[in-house]
Amino acid sequence: MFKRTHELPQIQLTDPIWTIEHVAAALRIGERAARDVIKRPGFPSPSRLGSGPTSRLYWLAQDVLDYMRTQATRPPTMPASRTLPAFSPTTPVLPAPRNRGAGALVTDDEEALAVIESLQTTRQQVTR
Repeated sequence: MFKRTHELPQIQLTDPIWTIEHVAAALRIGERAARDVIKRPGFPSPSRLGSGPTSRLYWLAQDVLDYMRTQATRPPTMPASRTLPAFSPTTPVLPAPRNRGAGALVTDDEEALAVIESLQTTRQQVTR
């Protein structure tokens, strides 16, 4: 990427035309996260002054603010990729096996308590 020849001016959210920096500042997120937001369906389409693929994107501030208002009034939904698997009451829920230390697994609570008691007695004998 080419180095900037001059610094960009300070952004003001009162500007009528916004860049990605304005969108990021308005949403209080970083520029990388703002680039994900502008790709969402329903986000206003940008304008470009140049014809190149790397020319800056511009939005009308009112369009972006209207989009934000509509997103704020929508009820939150969980994305399909984050949905939880269905729970079936017939599926047995087994406790996770506990590690006894030397590779053997403890299968029930009584056995686990016996292991803990033996560790405590061994610890007391060592500290005496």
